[in-house]
Amino acid sequence: LEIGYKMPGVFHDDYPALAVMDWLLSEGRTSRLYKSLVEGKELASEVGTSSATPGSRYPNFFLFYAAPKAGHSVSELEEAVYAELDALKTTAVSAEELQKTLNQYEAELVKANEANINLAVTLARSVSAYGDWRFKWDLLEKMKQVTPQDIMRVADKYFNRDNRVVVWLEPP
Repeated sequence: LEIGYKMPGVFHDDYPALAVMDWLLSEGRTSRLYKSLVEGKELASEVGTSSATPGSRYPNFFLFYAAPKAGHSVSELEEAVYAELDALKTTAVSAEELQKTLNQYEAELVKANEANINLAVTLARSVSAYGDWRFKWDLLEKMKQVTPQDIMRVADKYFNRDNRVVVWLEPP
């Protein structure tokens, strides 16, 4: 299952909230989608998101992907993803969950740049993709300004029926 919601590029004012949601929803075993769909309901064998598909500088897609566990249908999984998105629109993220998400993003950013070669790649990609080697660090500062109300507003703005493309892949 893949669900793509049209969204603006990384220079749009809504992007920091979308970046926070990307990490909040699918980064690691403590993410919302993993805890709900993989561990909780046991509907999915894997789940994930990407706030930059196929690229990030220009308008693109916020992509959700998931594979149903044996015995569950793609439609069942799709409805469960929508339920998680509806919760994001209607229930404010707690301060603790938001801080945990920001901590994860920052830790990953630091960890990814520990080796000189990784730092060089990050800087080169930032310059070529965004025009500024500081982009990811600047994004982190903008993400730190995102509020639970921003998340609800942006989720409601982009994660709706009229703004999505859904792809199912089922065995013949």
